[in-house]
Amino acid sequence: MLHVQTEVILPSWDERLARWVSLVGSPPMTVLVGILLGAHASADPTAWMWAAAILVAVILSPLLFILYLRLKGEITDLDLSVRDQRIKPILATLAGSTIAWLAMDLGTAPRLLAALCEAAWAQTAIVLSVTLRWKISVHSMAAAGTAVMIWSLFGYVAAPVVAGVPLIAWSRVRLGRHTVSQTVAGALTGGIVMAIVLCFNNVA
Repeated sequence: MLHVQTEVILPSWDERLARWVSLVGSPPMTVLVGILLGAHASADPTAWMWAAAILVAVILSPLLFILYLRLKGEITDLDLSVRDQRIKPILATLAGSTIAWLAMDLGTAPRLLAALCEAAWAQTAIVLSVTLRWKISVHSMAAAGTAVMIWSLFGYVAAPVVAGVPLIAWSRVRLGRHTVSQTVAGALTGGIVMAIVLCFNNVA
């Protein structure tokens, strides 16, 4: 009887690092950090209640929808590597951010948290329009947007967060999820949109 030996090829150290960076720097994680810091920086006692509402509408609901699509076999992976498979999850995120933004705008939410919802809506709308023809890095967009927001609140203390943006972009390129241009486009879009929204709402 012939015994066929199969060689197990372990991922290189930089690939393992890229996977961890991509996981820790994923959009749900970076947006979560931004929302929590935004609630912390708000003097309004209702800030944490509004933050919880944002988390449900903008992060939790889209994540559950993505899991549902994966179980149905409509997407090949949770990373949404295939561009065409990103449309439905992006629409779900856009719907959640729209609901949260309108609720906060009509309610008595802290201005900073309302601005974060507005920025999330604008970024998601841009991602949707771009995804119809091209693949832009949402990891880089969320990381850069969060970095700009944290910098506007805490100044130079946010330097490590800013430095993490190119690291997250590198991880996406190293894993073959995006090209350099796609990560640069995502970072520029996220940072610029967040800066404009914060300035427009006088919270920067």
